[in-house]
Amino acid sequence: MFPRYPKNESEHLISDVIQKLMKETSLSRPLAERRAVMVWKETVGPLIAQYTSKVELKGDTLYVHVLSPLVRNELQMLREEILVKMHREIDERLLKKIVIR
Repeated sequence: MFPRYPKNESEHLISDVIQKLMKETSLSRPLAERRAVMVWKETVGPLIAQYTSKVELKGDTLYVHVLSPLVRNELQMLREEILVKMHREIDERLLKKIVIR
């Protein structure tokens, strides 16, 4: 078995190295944005996702463009519930609000 923690200061956990690399190269934000879009699709399911024309994360707000007025109204009513479900998968600091358009 491999040791779970580094034995000395010159050894590092691969997860720590990856996180540091992402911060230094500014990769964390694009990956977080992509993850938010994926989680949106997983949360609302394929039937609702097919009515979504565009999903984008700007700041801490997820903007969702919907093709159907009926679906848009339903999503407006379920917005807070969807946000709570999405927080199970992604950091609450990343996503604070959902705007349905």
